[in-house]
This record gives sequence, C-alpha cells and structure tokens, in this order.
Amino acid sequence: DYDSLTYIVDWTYDTSNDVDSQSFEFGADYTRKLDSDWEQSLFVNTIIDRTTEDGGDPENSVLTLVGGRLSKTQTNNETFATSGWNIKLQAQGAVDKLLSDQSLAQLEVNTKYIFPVGKGRLVNRMDLGITSAGDLEDLPKKLRFFAGGGNSVRGYDFESIGEENSSGSIIGGKNLFAGSVEYEHPIKDAWSAAVFLDAGDAFDDWGDIDLQYGVGGGVRYRSPIGPVRVDIGFPDGKFGDA
Repeated sequence: DYDSLTYIVDWTYDTSNDVDSQSFEFGADYTRKLDSDWEQSLFVNTIIDRTTEDGGDPENSVLTLVGGRLSKTQTNNETFATSGWNIKLQAQGAVDKLLSDQSLAQLEVNTKYIFPVGKGRLVNRMDLGITSAGDLEDLPKKLRFFAGGGNSVRGYDFESIGEENSSGSIIGGKNLFAGSVEYEHPIKDAWSAAVFLDAGDAFDDWGDIDLQYGVGGGVRYRSPIGPVRVDIGFPDGKFGDA
C-alpha cells in the first residue's frame, strides 16, 4: 500500500480547433494504492474558466468539483502484453451556489482489453462519458467531450467530431462513446505492424448519436524509452481521403 497527497495549481490556455479556453485550476488529490493494485483517488478542484466558441460570446464559469477515481492495470508483460486489461473510472460533480455557478454530474469510463490472436494480439478500447448538466454552451471546454485524433477516431483531425453550433463550429458534447479494435502483429525484434477500426462520437443526447468510423494501419516500435506509434487513418473507410 502507499498513500500520496498532491496539491494542484494549473493554468491552461487551449486554442485548439473551434473552441478556445483559458482556465485556472487549484485543488488537492489524495491517492491510495492497495496491495491488489487497485488505485483509489479522492479529489477536490476549483476551476475558473473562460470558454469561447467560434461564432459565439465568451462564457465565464466557476466550478468546485468533488470526485473520485478508481483504476487498475493487469498484464502478462509490461513491454509487449499479449493478455491483460486496464480500467479507469472517474466520477465528479458540482452543486450550484456551493462555490459553483451551476450544478453538474459527470462519469467517465475508460477500458482496454488485450488478448492473443495467433502470434499477435488484439487490442480493444472503449471510452464512455456521461454528463448531466444544463446547456452545453455553459460548460467549460475541459468538461466537454470531443472525438477525433490519434487517441480517439483515427483518420479525423483532433477534436473534429462533436456537436455543431449555429456557425458550424465543432463545440464538443456532453456525452461520449468511442471504441477501437486493433490487431498488432510482430514483424522483427521490437517492430510490429497493426491494422485498426475506430468509431466514436461526442454528442448531447443519446438518441442523436452518430458514430463516425476510421480505418487504417501503422507500425509500432518498442523503444528503450517507451513505445513509438505511427498510424495512417482514413475517415468512414474512404481510403482516398486521408
């Protein structure tokens, strides 16, 4: 077992794509790892944020979030696992007028499962996000979900999948569903090749989910300082539109 207490002070200026944000965050995070390898965390963070959408006015917000995390990783090999799994759960919430200007509750679930197929391995990933809150436009960017990019739906630009505002800008979503199936086959020494199928969407209402798909392939190299990955993805299976 071990325990740790971390104090957080962070200023972020995010200008990627159609939503810009400036946020100042401070708080504390208490983490405990058990003999069973489960890691538990409790945290409280205050966020002072200014988010601006393309074609919209700036929205200022103050939120004091209280939440917890639970995670565990189990594999048969730390450098090239052919079987194993990882799960991370996080829940957080804020209450209006309790050092916050709105109420919200948010749950995130991230999972990965690996199992052997022939000489290679199949890597399955799923990311789920659920938010109960008011209007999407009132949420700070760091509490919105986006899809697209190298760790989401490959073949699409980073944060290019989500709800659109009246100006046609991608502004994210209150909910997220994304998944991936990838087969990786060893080639020689530390090199391997992979093919993948990704799908995902960031959206407001579950009845409006519209999954976007990406397919492609790439190479992997297990370097002494960590894995290196190079992928080429194609949106919606359109191999002519990289």
